[in-house]
Amino acid sequence: MSLVKAAARLRGERVGPVRAPLTDPSPADLADLRALLAAGLDLVGACL
Repeated sequence: MSLVKAAARLRGERVGPVRAPLTDPSPADLADLRALLAAGLDLVGACL
């Protein structure tokens, strides 16, 4: 769930914090997630 919320935040959505015992992703994880989202959006855009 923490990655889902982090992805929503990266896309500009306002979401609340994750609840314990979950933690927010590390900066390195966020960088990987940002790259994954960008690649996915590029792929979708190429299909339209």
